Amino acid sequence: MVDAFDVARALRGGIPDRARAWAFVRDFAAAWAEPLADSAGTRPEELERAEETLGLALPTALREAYSLLGARHDLTGNQDPLLRPSELFVHDEFGGVLVFRSENQGCAFRGVRRRDLGQDDPPVFVQSREGNRKPTNCLSRHPRACLDAWKVCESSVTAVGAVALGHARSLPYAVAFGALIGLTSGITAAVTGALVQTETDPRYPGRVTSVTTLCALGLAPVFFPVAGVTVAVWGAAMFFTVCGGICLLAAVFGVAVPVLRRAELRKPGAEPAPSESASPSAPAPPSESASTSESAPAER
Repeated sequence: MVDAFDVARALRGGIPDRARAWAFVRDFAAAWAEPLADSAGTRPEELERAEETLGLALPTALREAYSLLGARHDLTGNQDPLLRPSELFVHDEFGGVLVFRSENQGCAFRGVRRRDLGQDDPPVFVQSREGNRKPTNCLSRHPRACLDAWKVCESSVTAVGAVALGHARSLPYAVAFGALIGLTSGITAAVTGALVQTETDPRYPGRVTSVTTLCALGLAPVFFPVAGVTVAVWGAAMFFTVCGGICLLAAVFGVAVPVLRRAELRKPGAEPAPSESASPSAPAPPSESASTSESAPAER
């Protein structure tokens, strides 16, 4: 059944209207889970009770979505769940937002602004609770200088720590050097991830992240036998010394390559520095800087 449903073909040309959106949902559910039966939708009285409690009418598109699959929690509750009608609420920010979907850790929500409730198929408003965080003064004022310094310092510290770990003569020293490597590497991983997301085309952050995660974690078991053979033949000291050398080469590479040297963390929608004029600029953010809007069919 799955082989008979081609997602790429089904989405060819986009989702221009609700009818096509609901048709795609039905076909997808039938192929990958269970077909949508009449019992898959939320009962009309539940929706009416929610409207009465909230004191507002649900947009037509949202009501249709609940009527189609509101009771199929296997489709709507695995990640960033669709709220049950009794759980719908109005968020006070941005003039009021009717929230119908919440990020599974409570970090973001999706909803419809009060001013858009009169539309049959209103835009979906997305807000992240992390969106108002301000970057540190260092990164906001001197992003390149800070990042360049961190690249060199982190790689140098990691290199020294790796070599010292290989020559540690007691467990406490080994633990201390290992902790030093973990601390610097952890911060670098976070900064690197942010840089990658900053430079990634907004359409492909998930795909790019999956590739980087595969390279960082998925390929690690492949190199375990190599590490074992190296330690067995040349000893742990030689292995960690080589690792330290690789870290130093990474520092030189990061500073020597112009694209990497010019990388900087920017606020969403900020223009690149003049020296990066060849790079495409990010699209301008909406008026509410912590939020974005997307069409309802695309959201569903």
